Amino acid sequence: MIKLVRNNVKDRLKRFLSDAKLDVDKNDTILKNNNVQTPKTRKQFLVPVLTQEKLKKLSSVVGLHLAPNGVSWAKLSPEGNVLNKWDVLEFAQLPKRNLPIDILRYVKTVINEIPEGDLYIFELPESSAPLNQKSISLNYNNQQLIFSSMLIALLDARTANSKTDIKHTNSIFYLKSKLSAKLFGILVGTEKVSSLSIISSVFDNSKNSLPCTPVIVDKSFKKHYYDSSSVHKELLGHSLMIAMCFLDLCLYKNSESIAAATKIKR
Repeated sequence: MIKLVRNNVKDRLKRFLSDAKLDVDKNDTILKNNNVQTPKTRKQFLVPVLTQEKLKKLSSVVGLHLAPNGVSWAKLSPEGNVLNKWDVLEFAQLPKRNLPIDILRYVKTVINEIPEGDLYIFELPESSAPLNQKSISLNYNNQQLIFSSMLIALLDARTANSKTDIKHTNSIFYLKSKLSAKLFGILVGTEKVSSLSIISSVFDNSKNSLPCTPVIVDKSFKKHYYDSSSVHKELLGHSLMIAMCFLDLCLYKNSESIAAATKIKR
């Protein structure tokens, strides 16, 4: 029974990702900033496609980074580009054997900590584990998949007007894998390096240090970050970069950000 549930969740997630095309349909419209010159080659950084109507109503976005050792979130307001919420929840790895109902209870404790937003932005996960991995490792990966699927389902349900809202539009979106790391220049080959220097530059609020719009960060958030462990700092850093990456590439259409994110190293 557990195996059937896992397979069902896995199939549904695969269908979602395959149906969400990376190429923008010619009939789709995306909000553009009149003050920014958009490159001739249209880039789609997000799946599924985000409509102009949804972007116009956007007042807050929550960037989320989900890792085996914890989840972090950063809530940004496009008006003033202000950081409103920023925190992390570290958790032990899920038990090697766990029923879906146990995972659901765990997800509910996590979601109560995550702030509400108009949109929730993740990054597409890296490639799946090889098929020749040991069964224990595959079992753990399956549980992680169930965990993330339940998490996005409960987050998306927050924005529904009612329990029977059949016209509810999706509020969960995924940036392309490792896109934020590429934008901020911490992708070496196929590996991400530490985000500590990037977050320090964000705190400095220098317009010339990073290819993105400066973010207003309250002193309390800076103190919280510097007082955190190295593990928490990395988790916090990635959620903030995801939120910033989304705003600059998908909402502001920042030409400098687009150039940095699409640059091909030779």
